Amino acid sequence: MKISARIQLAGTVASVKEGVGITTLALAVATRPQHHYPDGALFLPLATVNDAVMMAATLITTIAPGDASRKPTDRRLIELLSQQRVLLLLDNLEQIAGAAPLIATLLAECPGVTILATSRKRPAY
Repeated sequence: MKISARIQLAGTVASVKEGVGITTLALAVATRPQHHYPDGALFLPLATVNDAVMMAATLITTIAPGDASRKPTDRRLIELLSQQRVLLLLDNLEQIAGAAPLIATLLAECPGVTILATSRKRPAY
């Protein structure tokens, strides 16, 4: 069976059958559309992150190493991403409490940002 046949689209969410290799599939997808994202694609492994503030700090460290801003992490992250056309690959999102509001804010306030997130658990809406 082709991988594309194993992907089920539900709005902006794709779910993949167990055992496909979620991270491998996401990395393969992230390397394809580089012309759509002039600022690139960023892979963010989040297995050791457990809340949205830490997730935002991890993103800032990846995007702007050495950033010394004292602004709240969510505001600083929006500042850094608002003018970029970038694909963010957020790997292992399942254990991050409060990730959904941060992701929604990023998507609303940073029109050039696309997020591809992996999770071992099905999202609950």
